[in-house]
Amino acid sequence: MFSRPQVSIIIPVYNMQDELPKCLESVVCQTFTDYEVLVINDGSTDNTAQIIQNFKEQHPHFMCLTQPNQGVAAARNAGLLRAEGTYVCFLDGDDFLEPHFLQRMVSAAQKTGAEVCLCPRPVYEMPSGKIITEKFTCPPAMVGAEKAAAFESFQAVMSVCGKLVRREWLQKNNICFPLQAVAEDILPSVQMLAHAPKAAFVADTASYYCVGGKNALSSRVQGKFTALFTAFMQAQKCLVSAGLYAACARGFENVRLTCLLSHISAFGLTAEEWQLVVENRAELLAVPLGLLRGRSAVLKVQFFLLKLCLRCGVSYPRVWAKIARLKKSACGKRV
Repeated sequence: MFSRPQVSIIIPVYNMQDELPKCLESVVCQTFTDYEVLVINDGSTDNTAQIIQNFKEQHPHFMCLTQPNQGVAAARNAGLLRAEGTYVCFLDGDDFLEPHFLQRMVSAAQKTGAEVCLCPRPVYEMPSGKIITEKFTCPPAMVGAEKAAAFESFQAVMSVCGKLVRREWLQKNNICFPLQAVAEDILPSVQMLAHAPKAAFVADTASYYCVGGKNALSSRVQGKFTALFTAFMQAQKCLVSAGLYAACARGFENVRLTCLLSHISAFGLTAEEWQLVVENRAELLAVPLGLLRGRSAVLKVQFFLLKLCLRCGVSYPRVWAKIARLKKSACGKRV
C-alpha cells in the first residue's frame, strides 16, 4: 500500500558539484525520516548528476528530475508538480539544514495547525565557516497582524528556504515561482506569509544560507534591479490585498528599501531602470519616512534623497554617486 511521505524536500541544482554533497548529507542526517527528496538537476554540465546518482543509489527516497537549464524558479515549480508530501520545504543546493530541522518544523506545524512554519536562517560564510545570525524573533504561533514580526527578517521576506508549507494549501492558493532569473523568491515568500491563516515560528532549529561559494552572485546581473523592484511591488500589493500592509509595513519597507537602495549604491542604475522607478514614484512617495524610525542613518538619508529627487525630477543615482565621490575625495585628503 502506497504511503505518502510527510515532507517533500525540493532541491534545485545547477553545477554545484563542490557544494551539493554537504547539502544532501544534511538531509540524510535528519532525525526525522518520513520524507522524500526531489533533486531537480537544471541542466548541470559538471559532476552534479553523478553526485545525485550516488545519493539516489544509497537512499531510495531520493529522486532526481532532470531538465534543460531553465533557472531555479522553473526547477522549483517542476519539483512542486512531482511532490507527494503533506508538507513541502525548499532547500538550495549550496545550503544545508540543522539535523533537527524537519522534526521540529513538522512538530510545530502539527501542534499549531499552521499552514506555514518558518525558522531562523543564519548566514554561513564560506570558506571561513563564520556564522552570522539575524536578530529577530516571532511568537510561536501567529495569525493576522501578529505575522508582522516575520517581516522584520530579511530572510523570511526574501527566501522560501527555511519554511515548511502545507502542500495542499499551497496548491489551492496557486502559489508558485515566477519564471525570472533573480528575485524569484520574494513574491511567493510574501504570499505564503500573508495568506496563511496561521503561521508558526520555530526558534530552536535552522536552515543555513551559504554565501561565498562559486555560484554566489557578487556582481551586477543584467535585469536584477528590475526583477527586485517588480517583485517588491507585487509583494506590497499582496500585503495590501491581504489587509496586512499597515501592520507589516515597517518591516517590509525596511527590507525593500535596504535591498533596492543598496543595489543602487553598489551598481548604479541604467536609464531604463531609473525610468521604472520614476514611473512608480507615487507608490514610493506614499511610504512615510517615519517607517524607518530606528533604522540605520544611511538608509534614512538615502530614502530622504530618493523621495526628494523623485519630487524634483532629478536622477537619484547620479546624486548619490556624486555624494559617494565627494566622500571618497574628502577621506583621501584626510589621509
